[in-house]
This record gives sequence, structure tokens and C-alpha cells, in this order.
Amino acid sequence: MQDFNFINQKNVVFILLFCLMISACQRNTSFFFVKNKGAVMPVKISGDTGADTYIIFLAGGPAGDGHSYRSLFPFFRKFLEPHYAVVYYDQRGGGNTQGTYDTNTLNLLQLSEDLNRIISVLKKEHQASRIYLMGYSYGGALGMFYLGNPDYRQNIQGFISIEGAFDRKNQASYQGQLLPYWLDEWVSEGLINDYEALKSDYNCNENQDPIACKQDSLRLVKKVEELVDMAEKTNRFKLNTGSIGRLLGYTFFSQGNPLFSTTNENQHASFFSKEFEHLVLSEQVSDIQTPVLFICGRYDTNVPVFDAQNIFRQIGTEEKNKELVILKQSGHLPMITEPDVLSRYILDFIIKTSN
Repeated sequence: MQDFNFINQKNVVFILLFCLMISACQRNTSFFFVKNKGAVMPVKISGDTGADTYIIFLAGGPAGDGHSYRSLFPFFRKFLEPHYAVVYYDQRGGGNTQGTYDTNTLNLLQLSEDLNRIISVLKKEHQASRIYLMGYSYGGALGMFYLGNPDYRQNIQGFISIEGAFDRKNQASYQGQLLPYWLDEWVSEGLINDYEALKSDYNCNENQDPIACKQDSLRLVKKVEELVDMAEKTNRFKLNTGSIGRLLGYTFFSQGNPLFSTTNENQHASFFSKEFEHLVLSEQVSDIQTPVLFICGRYDTNVPVFDAQNIFRQIGTEEKNKELVILKQSGHLPMITEPDVLSRYILDFIIKTSN
């Protein structure tokens, strides 16, 4: 009897080890490298890999770590991967991309060519028949630049922009328009009655009750300060038990090296910025007909909503195939602030455009 139990225990251990090996092999089949003009880019496919629809995630940055998003933001695994295959990769000059390449290739033109190379691999090796691009922040610029190439855009079923930065040259101007925009929004929502007292030419001495006027003005200033602070908080990555755990998990258990990724970004971000800081893509999109979904947070202080609104007006896509969504409770991180709402718009867009 003891021998029988011992044999069973050995069998159980063997089966468990075998399953772990198979599981590891399955994970490895979804992780590979794509080489193009000196860059060796790590690519990971997660989610429903049996689906014929693939979402390629284009990371922010410039020179951001594309693989880190899956670990740091549960949004991707919880809301997108159960439905579709999601592709994460590190762009040239960022994340854990390695190789030997000239820093003169750190621009949107070369990144678009790299992306097209990855798409070719997905089509050939993974039978991806419907491909969507989903660009976040700088990744939005990359996605739109890619669509600007007529030979490339035919590969794409649709484009989803999350806080996409398209006209970076106008960033300061857009940021200057934010507070008046917020104030009008808060008035319409009844959070404040008006903001006359905030205007430079407002004078309580002209009021019938100057003392009460000054008290009301102070209360208004305090309320607006609270609302602005609330708006700014939506742009911060909060450190809590969950996020710290995900950071540690990514640091110790990811297939990449976070230290190498940080070094990569520090060394290369400035090369991308030479082009990025002067970028105005809204003037180059009139011939694009690809279905598009622009999602932005009204409290985004990095890429204000006016950026998406401007390119939405300029893009050549038919009205029925383009949509602009402003998330009322979000800033630059809607994956954290409104993940369920964000996912609903994305999944509805894919369903609508995949027929």
C-alpha cells in the first residue's frame, strides 16, 4: 500500500511538472523577437490568441516600456485579453529593445517601418486577419503616423487612440485653455454657480454688499482650488498595495529587465523629442479613411482634450466611422480612473468595425 501511494505521489509530481513545462512552452510561443534594421524588439501576445482579431498596443513615451503596461495596468488583462489577442512590444530605443542602430533612426518614420514589420510577422506566423492599433499618448502619434502611409494603412482594421498626442507643438497653448474649459464644465454641472469673481476685472467694491461679496469670492476660490486638485490627481499613478505589488511583480518576474528599460529611456528619449516636440499631425490626416476612435480624459493636463478634438475635425474618415469620447472623470490615466467605461467604448468600436 505504501508503494502504491508512493508511485501515485511520484506520478502526481511528474504530471504537475509536465503541466508546468507545457504551460511554460505555451507562454514562450507567445513571446518572440522581431528584428529590423539593427533593432531587436521583444514582442508578447497575450489573451485570446485563438481569435483572428489582434490589438497591437503602442506604448507611450517616447522610448517607453511597452511590456510594462500589461503588468502595471490590470485593465489590459481584465477587459481586453478575454476577448482578443493583445500584442505588447518595445519600440526601437525603448523598453528592452536591443541591437545596434543609429540614433538617427529614432523617429516616427523608422518606428512605423518597425511596426509594419511586426504586423507582417503577425499576419504570416499568427494568421492575424484583423489588426487594430491602440496607441497611448506618444503611441497615438505613432499610430496616426503609421496610418499616414497609404501602403501601411490597408493592413489596419481600425485605430484606437487613448490620450493620443498628435500636435505636441501646440501643447502649451492647449494647456492654457484648460482652466477656462474646466470652469465652464463645472458651471454646467452645478459644481460652481459662476466664476465672475475669478476674472481680473472683477471688483467687490462695486457690489451692493462688498463684505459678503468678498466672502463669496474666497469660498469660490477655495472650491475651484479643490476641483483643480481633484483634476490633477487623475493624472497621477497612485502607489498603493496593489500597484506596488504589480511593480514588484514586473521587476522580479517579467521577461524583460526594468533597469535596462529605464536606461534605454534615459539614453534615447531626447532623440525622439527633437521630432516629437515640434509635431503637428493634424495637418497630414485629411486622406486617412481608417475607422478611428479617439478617447481622452477631460482632466488630462499632459495631452489636453483639444488635441484630439482638432485632429478629429481634420481626419478624412467618414463621420459614421469616427468617434470622439471625452471621459468625464479621467486625466492621462483612464486605464486606472475609468477602466470599465474605457473598455466598453473600445470593445463596442471593434465589434462595430469588424463586420
